[in-house]
Amino acid sequence: MYHFAFAFLLTALAVSGCQNASSTEEAAEVAGFELVTVNADSFTEVIGELDADIRIINIWATWCGPCHVEMPEFIRFGNEMKDEGVAVRFLSIDDPRFLPEVEQFAANYGITGPTYFSETGDRLITDIHPRWQYGLPTTLMIDRDNKIRDVWEGAVNYDFLVAKVERMRGVLAQEAGTSQELSSES
Repeated sequence: MYHFAFAFLLTALAVSGCQNASSTEEAAEVAGFELVTVNADSFTEVIGELDADIRIINIWATWCGPCHVEMPEFIRFGNEMKDEGVAVRFLSIDDPRFLPEVEQFAANYGITGPTYFSETGDRLITDIHPRWQYGLPTTLMIDRDNKIRDVWEGAVNYDFLVAKVERMRGVLAQEAGTSQELSSES
């Protein structure tokens, strides 16, 4: 009797596992989710191609508790700012063996569009930002010239993101005004 119950339990788990994998793929396709594997060079290139004055890159992992906490805030912020010169993108540094978990994470939170997956794990972050302190989540704010303008570690909320972008817009406007003043004086 115990062998039958054990076999039934294993079969049920296997079937439910297959259904979850299939629904993950379907959810990712429906949501427009696209997982793009990158290294430091290709990541810098794809971020440079974004048509936005400010690019916010949220670096996360499926095993990171604070990443789960802040993800809904980033999704909301990205959706509301996409037509205002701000591009929000996500970079997973999970181990490549956990791609199904990355896809499930994206489906659970409704991540749409391209999401980047580091082929070198967390080494990608140190390649693009050598002073990274190994904290997750980490967020990079990058300008149109692909220059990292701000970095912060730890979970943040929507209001924090709005304040960071408004501050950066002020800095960029001031720099543009200064460079225009200098060019008109020459």
